[in-house]
Amino acid sequence: MIKANKFSSCLPMKLIFIAVLVSIITFNYSCSSILAPKQLHATGNYKCEPGYLIEGSAVCNLQITNNDGFDWNDVILTINDKYIYATKIPLIHSKETFYANLSNFILDDGTRFDINTIKPLNFTLKTKEGIYYGFWD
Repeated sequence: MIKANKFSSCLPMKLIFIAVLVSIITFNYSCSSILAPKQLHATGNYKCEPGYLIEGSAVCNLQITNNDGFDWNDVILTINDKYIYATKIPLIHSKETFYANLSNFILDDGTRFDINTIKPLNFTLKTKEGIYYGFWD
């Protein structure tokens, strides 16, 4: 007569436990990669040049260079955490520099960014591919 091992009845439960544990670990890993945006590589600067249409005026642009080896799609630019670039930017090619006129950054209420009264402190670039945050001293 063969005696049953007292642990053999627990084997199916152990296998189920291990399968559930592996599933939870896999799910958490895949979700963390979805929730944590990829860090993009960019260069950002702002530059003002004399205006040609109105004497004494200046044209100021935020210059963003895509330093990644891939294109950025559906780009959203923000200055000082609240002024959003009003024009849709569908694409910035790899290694391309994009120029965004600072007067085209607006608040939710329509107030425009004014380089004469507000200093650019930081910018955020969000795309389908990831995010970049830069700042100036």
